[in-house]
Amino acid sequence: MNPWQITWVWLLSLTLFFVANEARDFWDALGIGEKTKVKIYNDLQYGAYLCVHCKSKDDDLGWEACPYRHSYSFEFRPEFEFWGRTGTVFSCEVRWNGESHCFEPFNYGRYGAIFDRVLKWYVRPSGPCITEKHNRHLLCYTWDKYSCNA
Repeated sequence: MNPWQITWVWLLSLTLFFVANEARDFWDALGIGEKTKVKIYNDLQYGAYLCVHCKSKDDDLGWEACPYRHSYSFEFRPEFEFWGRTGTVFSCEVRWNGESHCFEPFNYGRYGAIFDRVLKWYVRPSGPCITEKHNRHLLCYTWDKYSCNA
């Protein structure tokens, strides 16, 4: 290669690097590409251990044990809904003292722009509760509204 070709290849590479970096910053500014964290707190009574199994269509996070008043957490980059493609959905099965229930701690269609990048869920005997972004109130749900299908 002659010196001009080397210079052009170098400039083109440098330009592509800066364009890609700016594009990443652009998508991050829109909230696309940022990681979301799900924290599931054991808010059961009487010191019961909580066993948690979370999965999406792409990831199976396996079973984790969570002592009373502690939390289990995971992070991921959500896929957004685009041209008929369903966004990220995580479902979790929770077990304690012989009971088993399911809920969706993240469903892009449901929580996409409503909640923080850190979703704080509190597992209670009556159902899961989440901290709402704007007024920090707990929104509680009953178990029968959820399935274990990811």
